[in-house]
Amino acid sequence: MSRVAKDVKFIKTLFYFLAIFIFFFALGEILYRILDPHYQIYERTHPGQYKNIEFAKNLSWPQYDQGLGWVCNTEHFTYGSDNISYKINKQGFRDDKDFTSPGPRQDKKRIMILGDSFIFGTHLESQETFPSLLQENLRDKYVVFNLGIPGWGIDQMFLAYKKYDPRIKPNIVIFCFIDDDIFRVFESFRKVEMMRKPSFEIKKGKLALRKEEKIGLWPIILKTSRILNRCHLIYRSYYSKKITEAIFLEMIQETQLAKEKFIVIRIPTRDDMEFSSWSNKWQKKEFSFRGLFKKKNVLYLELYDYMKSFPSVCYAQLYVDDVGHLTRAANELIVNYILRSCNF
Repeated sequence: MSRVAKDVKFIKTLFYFLAIFIFFFALGEILYRILDPHYQIYERTHPGQYKNIEFAKNLSWPQYDQGLGWVCNTEHFTYGSDNISYKINKQGFRDDKDFTSPGPRQDKKRIMILGDSFIFGTHLESQETFPSLLQENLRDKYVVFNLGIPGWGIDQMFLAYKKYDPRIKPNIVIFCFIDDDIFRVFESFRKVEMMRKPSFEIKKGKLALRKEEKIGLWPIILKTSRILNRCHLIYRSYYSKKITEAIFLEMIQETQLAKEKFIVIRIPTRDDMEFSSWSNKWQKKEFSFRGLFKKKNVLYLELYDYMKSFPSVCYAQLYVDDVGHLTRAANELIVNYILRSCNF
């Protein structure tokens, strides 16, 4: 067989397999639309894609922060229908201390707590939040700083650490997260708060802040194809965890250089507690980063195992809403668990 004949045969074979692939791909798209007509198309947000929305019309609590995305309105405000007055400091955090001038350490050690609405204490009075209860138990030996903001991702918590660590100079850094905080690092805009946020990517093995870019053809294709869109969600899970791991590695390095004790806590939501057992095991394996922390000698606390030891009838006493925010009783349990696990 001549070289030309071989090339023709190869092209015909390639065309044949390509035609089969297109046929089954198109069939899959049709079946996907029939079997799941209400599928919500996922679209990743990019830097500069959306503008911040003025909150005076809808939300009273967020306030734009150039480096962190948003913090809380520095004026006292109420959130939802709780009629709770959230007192906010000059930096936009639920704390009565000024983070930029906390004063000398003197004989008190400092604890910085990073987190989202679970640490902020949504739906709770100030004295019922996890940082306040920890402060109450530690009394005058420690000063606790609450750096929790609703809606934050792990990337924003990391940036808050970098911004305020030189001022607060903590002895202990407690990093608290829920699984959804991992996925938030994938986005540059938070649709709940309707506000831009910083986000990272991995470039040459290092963390780099994403920059504004033109949206090309690929995002349009991802919005058109249900199959590719679903695959993109799988990629989001993989890449979000990769970015989060890079953030944790940098946090470990920086806290070690500063001689700060680093503690990481994974907080389960109400949905986590009510999932089937196999799903919970998968979630803990996927999102705990337990192996990384063990390798780096970082204290990691998995609250799911601890909270699961209580009867399921107690879940209503642990969570204040369907989102899974914690009640005062849950925060008390967590504080007691931390005090038993950590050598303060």
